[in-house]
Parts: sequence; C-alpha cells; structure tokens
Amino acid sequence: MFSIAKWIPLNSIKFSNRVGNLFNFRYQSKLLIMPNRNSTLTYRWMQEVWNKGREDAIDEMMEANATIHGIDDIKEPGIEGFKQFFRNFRNQFPQIHVEVEDVVAEGNHETSRCVVNATNASGQHVQFSGMTFVSIDNGKITEGWNNFDFMSMYQQLGFKLANDAVTS
Repeated sequence: MFSIAKWIPLNSIKFSNRVGNLFNFRYQSKLLIMPNRNSTLTYRWMQEVWNKGREDAIDEMMEANATIHGIDDIKEPGIEGFKQFFRNFRNQFPQIHVEVEDVVAEGNHETSRCVVNATNASGQHVQFSGMTFVSIDNGKITEGWNNFDFMSMYQQLGFKLANDAVTS
C-alpha cells in the first residue's frame, strides 16, 4: 500500500468541507513547528544535566516546584526530588549519554524521542529508548512526563521477570 503523501504534498491538498478545513489548518500550520533540536530546552537539558552531569543545570532549567511524572523513584516534589533521583541514577551509571533524536515544540510544550547509552559501575553497558513531554514557563520546566524503557535496561543488566524466574 502506498501513501498519498509520497505523491502529493500535504499542503497542496484542499478540502471543501469543515473536516477538510481542519485538516488544512492543522497540517499547513502545525507541521512546520519542528525546531532545530539543538535550540530546544529539552536538548539543552539532556546535554547539560545528563551528558555533562551538571547537577547545577537542574536549578537553571527547572522550576523549584516542578512536577515530574513517570519516575517512580522521585519521592519528594520539585527540584530536590529530581536531584535525589539524578544522584542515585548517576551513582549507578557514572557514564551516561542521551542522544536526542527528535524534538517537536508548540507553544510552551516540547516532546522528545531519545536513546540512552549508559555504563554502570561494574562496566555493564545498556541502551534503551524513551520519550519526554515537558511544559515550560519562563524558560524553565514546570512539569515533565517521562516514559523510558527501564524494563529493557533491567533485562540487559540480567534481571529476570517474575514469570521467567519461576519457569527457569
């Protein structure tokens, strides 16, 4: 099956009904909002906080009372809770590189797709992917949602699922 987008640019398709007008508006105005990933707060966050290990960059880029979702280890709200998670993760994985593959931004929101390569203190290497979605106000993260494949990370480290352990 082929996609019509291969043959006709989406911005040249015109519809005469209300759904078509919505389609035309959405795809002519919103698809253009893919910034240079290097210019986004998300990219800067991954470079400074994770790749360079700069804990002080958390204060620079995150609101004091920010809410973080999707990381179970964060027990305390705001910057201090995230810093505890950051320190624990960096202690377990002293070598971390996060490659931001895509960032899409609109208004005060950014979403990213990335790949994490890390080596733990024992020298074991892991690679897993993830996605983030952040709300930004005055150049700082006010709320963040994280969805990383930590299950893959644990499996690469030799952890077994409960069902695997029972049947092995």
